[in-house]
Amino acid sequence: MWVYTGGSGKDGQIGAAAWCEERKWMANAYLRLDNHSNVYAASLMGISEALGLGLRVRSTIKQVNIFTENQAAILSVKRPQLQSRQYILRDIARKINQLRQSNIRVCIRWIPAHSGGPGAEKASQLAKSVVKKSWEVESTIIVAPVAPIAPAAPVHQQHQIRHREPLQQQQLYQ
Repeated sequence: MWVYTGGSGKDGQIGAAAWCEERKWMANAYLRLDNHSNVYAASLMGISEALGLGLRVRSTIKQVNIFTENQAAILSVKRPQLQSRQYILRDIARKINQLRQSNIRVCIRWIPAHSGGPGAEKASQLAKSVVKKSWEVESTIIVAPVAPIAPAAPVHQQHQIRHREPLQQQQLYQ
């Protein structure tokens, strides 16, 4: 299962999204901006939502590949001891443990901004749409099928073409 995440912030609003291209699923989360919310927090929420999508189908998958543009979020998941947004990191750790207990491998990988293919672009669009809706609640999660987008080459092929290096070398967390 391949899931792309996106985070967006604008006018005091923070939105996060996870998009699973193969299943046409999304998960969105909205955070009211406070002194501690930023796009880093949105990226962590996106990773958490991506893991949640994996948990929904854990009986049918062997691996969850999560792609994010935020390297700081990946490093925080890898070493969460002194990072901000501990409650999100604890949620991420709990979901990773649940997936691993089901013998599902979790890989979180970095992709450069605006070059991760249509899945990454869709996740970014979804995160921006969450911000535009400006929901009144602190956290809203929606999981629903979404209209398909145009088919494209698998992202690992796009990544190798654009960056001329294997995807494995970009992997920061496993």
